[in-house]
Formats: sequence, C-alpha cells, structure tokens
Amino acid sequence: GIDCMVTSRKRRKQVYCILSVTVILLVAGVAYFLRRQNNAKPTTREPVKVTIAEGHQVISALVYIAQAKHYFEAEGLDVSVICHTSGRDALKQALAGEAMLATVADTPIVHSVLAGEKLHTIATIATTKKNMAVLGRKDRVISTPADLANKKIGVSVGTNGEYFLDSYLAMHGISKRNIEIVDLNPEEMVDALFAGRIDAVATWQPYLEIGRKKLAANTTILYGSDVYKWTWNLAGKQSVLARSPEIIPNVLRALIRAEAFLREEPKAAREIVAAHMKLDESDVGRNMAEIRFAVELDQSLLTTRESQARWAIRKGLTDKT
Repeated sequence: GIDCMVTSRKRRKQVYCILSVTVILLVAGVAYFLRRQNNAKPTTREPVKVTIAEGHQVISALVYIAQAKHYFEAEGLDVSVICHTSGRDALKQALAGEAMLATVADTPIVHSVLAGEKLHTIATIATTKKNMAVLGRKDRVISTPADLANKKIGVSVGTNGEYFLDSYLAMHGISKRNIEIVDLNPEEMVDALFAGRIDAVATWQPYLEIGRKKLAANTTILYGSDVYKWTWNLAGKQSVLARSPEIIPNVLRALIRAEAFLREEPKAAREIVAAHMKLDESDVGRNMAEIRFAVELDQSLLTTRESQARWAIRKGLTDKT
C-alpha cells in the first residue's frame, strides 16, 4: 500500500511538471506572436471611392453625420456627396452611372421601375408623416383645404410632392380638373409663391420653412399627416452595385453609427446638419423632431410603392398595367 502511495505522488508531480512546462511554452508562444504582430508593418489599403448623390434635405441627416464624424472613413470608404435639390434628380445621377447610390423618396423609384430601370433599394434611412405640406397665400383666400379649388398650385412633377398633392386633393374631395398645376423645381417654388405667380405650392423641408419665413403673416400651411408616409431611401442601379457588392455593408455600418450618434448626441447632430444645410439650428431641430431616423427595411415600403404604382397607372403616367 505504501509503494502505491509513493508511486501515485510521483505521477502527480510528473503531471504537474508537464502542465507547468506546457503553460510556460504557451505563454511564451503567445508573447512571441504578439511581439511579431506589433513589430509587423501595418497593411494599408486604399479607401474605396463611393459617390452618393443626395437630395439636399434635412431628412438626409444620417449621411451628413456619417461624413462629418468620419464613419465612412472608418469603414474604408472615401465618400463624395453630391447635392441635388430633389431625390428625383439625385436618382437620375445614380441611374446614369455617375453615382453608386442616391438618397431618394419612394415616388421617383416607382416611376423609374415602371420605366424599366433595374434598381436596388439598400435601406430606408428616415420616415416622416409631417415633412411635406401645401404652403398657400392667405391673400389668395387659402386657409382650408377646400380653398385650394380653382387655384394655381406649384409642384415638382415626378417627385413625391406630386403624389402627396394628388392624394391630399382626393382626400378632401377636390377634383384635379379644378386645379391648375405648375411644374416647378423645388428651389423655384418660394420665389414664385412670394411673387404671386402661383397661389400655393406642395413642397417639403427646408422650402416649407423658407417660404413660411418669407411670406410671414401671409402664410397658410396645410399638412396632410394622414395622407402619406414619406420614406427616404438609399438606392442604386443594380448593374452599378453588382460591381462592388462588398461596399454596401460598409455603407450601412457607417449610417447605423450615425443613427446611434444622433440618438445619443442630438444637439451635436443638429449642429452638423445645420452646418451642412447652412440653416438655422433651431429650424433644423424642429424639422428633425418630425422625422424618424432609422436604417431599416419595413413592410410599409412595399405597400406604399404598390399604392403609388396604382396611382401612376390610373393617371396614365406609365403604359404598364
């Protein structure tokens, strides 16, 4: 029995010795590996150039924040942002192959798809029900929706402004036959309204706020929160995106970081957007409070587009059925 106990102790000592040597070698190996890693020259990759065409609006806030906070750079991207006065025009640049992505509302996407364009919607980056309205002149006797009958109204044809106006008039029982529509670019609307060449405009921010300030007490704003949920999307031409599909997750990660920054540092986010838009921070803050900023793909995006496709077919804006 004593011999067995002595043998057992010897074996335990041998095992402890082997384990100790193994641990020492493992630690030494890890330390050597880490020294090699630290002394190795860092691999530098050239940032990938990405062009984003954007409709110059507060609703594009996540793009402005991601650029200002260098989130795109952190994802290995060299992003150039090209400004347009509407998502419609931003999408045109993407469809021409001159930009990888565009920020754009749903209506121009629907028009483009019905025209045979092949698009990918990567994500919705913001939604709102109160970023668009009819801005009218009080001296033209506009104070209620019914007053829009027999008036001359400016709108950017082919944008979600046109869809909003049609839906707003239909909701209030006003026939388009009793309206004179004037096709205007977004940046032309406020001046045309102020000069009295038109009676009202259907437009979005920041032109609503600019018009409200310019017309002052002569302003009527008619919102249609129950008419239309506006989605602001990141989209691109399928053939262009297919060349570099690995870039898309990087873009999305940068925008998700921007979303988190906006949530955690709202004042700093407002300052970034105001500086980019060259607008007063308080005006930008009021506008941003009416927008939900989130990187997502929601079922409502599909239903909204189906509704707009039916609208385009009814109006004869497409030969598709």
